[in-house]
Amino acid sequence: MKRAEINISYTELKSIYNKVLSFTNTETPWFKNINSKTKIEKDLELYGIDNEAFFERFSNQFSVDFSQVDYRDYFEMETEGGLEAIFSFFVYLPFILLKTVVFLLFLPFSYKISDKIRRYSFYIKQYPERKDVTIGDLVVSIIQGRFSERNDFKITIKK
Repeated sequence: MKRAEINISYTELKSIYNKVLSFTNTETPWFKNINSKTKIEKDLELYGIDNEAFFERFSNQFSVDFSQVDYRDYFEMETEGGLEAIFSFFVYLPFILLKTVVFLLFLPFSYKISDKIRRYSFYIKQYPERKDVTIGDLVVSIIQGRFSERNDFKITIKK
């Protein structure tokens, strides 16, 4: 896939980058060493409502349109991995213990049966891997005026 090209002056790119860093430092003062590869969710630890508020303030300050973004592609929902994971653990715990006991009982007598027991897996919901948004994505989004991923563009500096 050919990447779209962005022609921008160094001064303008640096200015936008510094504005994004300043905004991010204001929003997340607990995180230091922010750079273009810093991930909003993973590195800055903004999840759920905090994440949504961050992007709403970013959108308002820099006039970036996020209306076409499916947040589920980039961020975990508020309930993912939280109470649901704890609840699942306690529901599945008795079954996992039973599986272990049955496995140990059959182990001395039949490797074939014990191996089937060992490989049996209880269904636990797996969530898809998320992309996460980087500071570089936010810089490109300001240039484009709508949410855009940095990897979709080739930035060339005007002379």
